[in-house]
Amino acid sequence: MELRYLNAKDKSAWNSLVSASVHSGFMQSWEWSEFKESSGQKVFRLGLVHQHELVGGAIVYGVASSLGTSPLIVPQGPVLPWGDPVVTREALGILFQEFRGIAREFGFPVLRVEPALPVDVMRDFFPEAQRAPIDLVPTPSLVVDIGRPDQDILAGMKPKGRYNIRLAAKQGVETVWGVSPDLLEEFYGLFELTCIRHRFIGESLEFFQGLVRHLAPGRMVRIYLSRYRGVATSAAVMVFYGRTATYLYGGSLPFFRHAMSSYGLHWAAMRDAREQGCRDYDLYGIAPDDNPFHPYARFTAFKKRFGGRSTVSAGAQDTFFYEQLSDLWLQQMDAVLLKK
Repeated sequence: MELRYLNAKDKSAWNSLVSASVHSGFMQSWEWSEFKESSGQKVFRLGLVHQHELVGGAIVYGVASSLGTSPLIVPQGPVLPWGDPVVTREALGILFQEFRGIAREFGFPVLRVEPALPVDVMRDFFPEAQRAPIDLVPTPSLVVDIGRPDQDILAGMKPKGRYNIRLAAKQGVETVWGVSPDLLEEFYGLFELTCIRHRFIGESLEFFQGLVRHLAPGRMVRIYLSRYRGVATSAAVMVFYGRTATYLYGGSLPFFRHAMSSYGLHWAAMRDAREQGCRDYDLYGIAPDDNPFHPYARFTAFKKRFGGRSTVSAGAQDTFFYEQLSDLWLQQMDAVLLKK
């Protein structure tokens, strides 16, 4: 097994590898890496090759910082055959050697990885890693099986979820989707209002424009917008990758709540995602049962009305590069001394 840096010719093979992995996702896709690269992040595309076949690797992201404090991150990765411990341990040894080299060259003091693994498996493969203070992908999450007929999906929902979906239809809520600039602007208006209402720090319009620009050509993104009596009342950005549709961002109007447009929107999105070949509808983050004060608590009851199964992973794990941490400490001490 050998490591090499991937180039554009490897895009199809890499995406096939990632999309087939149940332990990875769209943040390891080639398109997502191009999107992040366009926004100024450093991107390192590492491939592991065995007998001329791509068998694993990682797309690694880094944000340059004058303080040198930004972590080197591998969201939803590395991408490895986790069911084969012998091969995976060899692969991790090769990858970590390269991670350390990147950290030395660019001054990253921390490596943050996040394959979707159970806690015990994560500890087995990363015994020296520590639980990161923040996850790159929300855990736990709620995933609805949409690879079934309508009546079966509805039967798996809470009674209130089914009722609200039917009520939205009765109220005349209509949902459209696409990737047009006009639709994006309507989404962003609702998203911005929602961030203000819930005191969240939201992404910029330029962020979403870049996301659509890089993901739309591969049919990886769609904007959904629901209207009640001609008024845009709820909206969502969905990302499609492999068998999974992910509810990445959303927004809603604090009026006309009786129309239940958000329920109508997600029902339309589920059915559309199924038509595109998806089998899982990831509602992307719910509050843990033992934490009623979690930031996602205010959305959890809404999401749980769609049914689905709770998925819990070990979350992000940090490995520290002590040489870089030492250099950072010395730099900070020099800065303090110069001020005196």
